[in-house]
Amino acid sequence: MSKEYKNWMLNAILASILIKLFLILFGHLVQVPNPDAALLSVFQRNDAFWYQSIVDNGYITSLPDLYKQSNVVFFPLYPLLVAGIKLLVNNYLWAASISSCLLLVWLMYSIFNYFKKYNLSGKQIFWFTLFLQAIPFHYFLHVHYSELLFLVLLINLINYAETKKALGVLLFSFLLVLCRPTGLLFAFSIAISSLASINYRLWLRKANLVFLLAFTGAPLALLGFSAYLHFHMGNAMAFSQNQMAWNRHYTMPWHSFIEAGLELKSLVWYVIGLLVVAAYSIKIDRYKNAWIILPNLIFPLFTGTVLSYYRFFMVTFPVFSSLALHTRFPYKKWLIALLFIFNLATYAYWVRNLGVLSY
Repeated sequence: MSKEYKNWMLNAILASILIKLFLILFGHLVQVPNPDAALLSVFQRNDAFWYQSIVDNGYITSLPDLYKQSNVVFFPLYPLLVAGIKLLVNNYLWAASISSCLLLVWLMYSIFNYFKKYNLSGKQIFWFTLFLQAIPFHYFLHVHYSELLFLVLLINLINYAETKKALGVLLFSFLLVLCRPTGLLFAFSIAISSLASINYRLWLRKANLVFLLAFTGAPLALLGFSAYLHFHMGNAMAFSQNQMAWNRHYTMPWHSFIEAGLELKSLVWYVIGLLVVAAYSIKIDRYKNAWIILPNLIFPLFTGTVLSYYRFFMVTFPVFSSLALHTRFPYKKWLIALLFIFNLATYAYWVRNLGVLSY
């Protein structure tokens, strides 16, 4: 990287850490008063407790009743990262916070490293990093969840896939699935996109074949975790079977319009807006990343719920990279400020409530 890139990357790292500190203080001020709450506990809510249970006590040893939730649905890479740091600091909140800061540094480096081949200036990339963190619900990049780690791994996998570096593809496709099971669909769709970018007459050339076979890192990670669960609790598919305990039944947006209350219907409009942004991103990028974007935005609507759809959208990096490369939206300061205000509003709701928007 040039000196100009490094300086702007350092600015991006500093800005991201300052955003994190601001969110901690803001969240502490707006949460329901609790004099015993630790300052860092504002990011330790909902799913974060499942990760903590894995770090503190390991995975459960037997699958619970059909509709009883457990930590077995959460994949091990993020807990392993936090557990490694906890060995040094002996406190989960501090370990999770340090992990988050380190991942933010890695995220900034990964974004700058990705865009340098497209000749974006360091200043443009800097403003893009602020745009990414300002979007409503993107406070989840600072919460003690696996979204931040997943996004970092995904950017690196896409970068290695675009530069056709087999070893990097093998490593990051493996780690992506070890982070979250949705990594399997991402890795598969990136593999299909990579296959489509190669002339079919050249598929069997040694270099191309080695490159394409590197995506087998994704199913290998799934097989590895399944093997662990088989020996640990006698059920290789426990992570999938226990998903039923979450009982998510608002799948396609129109179900929420018909069956749900006003709060969820408002969220549906946000989901529809995200889909419009994704369609626009695909169009302006001349369908380059359509194979990656479409499956990973449509599939969650059939298997999950609109309740946490914004978290699926948040890590679909090709949507945002297309906007960064082909529009000026990510560099408009007024737009970033406006988005950040809405992000703070959704964050304040998440901190204070356990309702629809808190998932």
